[in-house]
Amino acid sequence: FLADSDTSLMLSLNHPLAPVRLLAINHLKNMKTSEESVDESFIKEAVLTRLGDDSIDVVLSAINAFKIFKQYFSSEV
Repeated sequence: FLADSDTSLMLSLNHPLAPVRLLAINHLKNMKTSEESVDESFIKEAVLTRLGDDSIDVVLSAINAFKIFKQYFSSEV
């Protein structure tokens, strides 16, 4: 659960409100350096989905997440 939204990471990434999605993608980026482990396929799907978001702030954060997790993506992506 994310402290700021009282929902799970999965629900927050797909939340109707852009600020909640932004919190979720930022949390995902911070997980890279934390003790939490997340499935590689979950990270890939979450980042790629948020790259198509309708909020520019979410997209910019997703681009940064893409850079952080670039080892999970093939060169085609």
